[in-house]
Amino acid sequence: MTIKKLSTKKHWDTNYQEQLESKSYLKNRRFLSYSEVIFWEIAEKYLPKGKFKILEVGSAPGVKLVEFHKKMGYEPYGIEYSSHGCELNKEVFKFNNCNPKNVLQADFLSDEFQNKYKNSFDIVTSFGFIEHFDNVEAIINKHYNLLKKDGYILITIPNFKGINFHLRNYFAGKESMKMHNLEIMDIDTFNRLFDKNNIKKIYSNYYGIFDFFLIYYPNRDNIIKNILYYSFFWINVGLSIVFKVLTKIKLNNKLENKKTSPFIIYIGKKR
Repeated sequence: MTIKKLSTKKHWDTNYQEQLESKSYLKNRRFLSYSEVIFWEIAEKYLPKGKFKILEVGSAPGVKLVEFHKKMGYEPYGIEYSSHGCELNKEVFKFNNCNPKNVLQADFLSDEFQNKYKNSFDIVTSFGFIEHFDNVEAIINKHYNLLKKDGYILITIPNFKGINFHLRNYFAGKESMKMHNLEIMDIDTFNRLFDKNNIKKIYSNYYGIFDFFLIYYPNRDNIIKNILYYSFFWINVGLSIVFKVLTKIKLNNKLENKKTSPFIIYIGKKR
């Protein structure tokens, strides 16, 4: 069964090298967008807490793994095939007192890795990973293979539909969009990807209302786009604060939808 990668190793090496050089991982606090607030509400509601082994596939920079360790008590592991990504993830782990030896530089798709770590983890996750492949079911199978019996799978993907498609396409360009499998960015299509494995669905939905942090603008070489980008950025900060307030007073429970929500999430349990 062939699997085609829609992105290149060079792309990720360049991205992670920039983060290493900027030392951005040394910043303890970062702005928590509304989408992230909702993500953690979902994770803490549907996943167990305790000393469970969690693996993130495509784990750089490793920030979510650190948060899982702090919030849920998990022992974090990451796998990266990018050398700069692996180095970045180790630096993030060291800075946050997590074991850098748990960052594995390997090819997640390889038979060698799959055989070595079969049935090894209590939770297997990826965030914005599976949409970079054409044969997504095969990628999910490889997540499933690494799970212990009764283990949990948690996968999120971006939702480049509706307004998110137009904004991403405008700022990042068509080449960036070609790196993503847009067909799976629909809740029904996304759910069907898990049907062939023996997984019991626990939760699946769109989440977030709007999140401009989803938009990627690599070049920053157009004055008009620069002005719009940074305007949208600060508007997004304001919107996130409003959405957080609405969450606390329970006024936005039904606003997630396929047109504006930035992410889709699936949580399931291996039978």
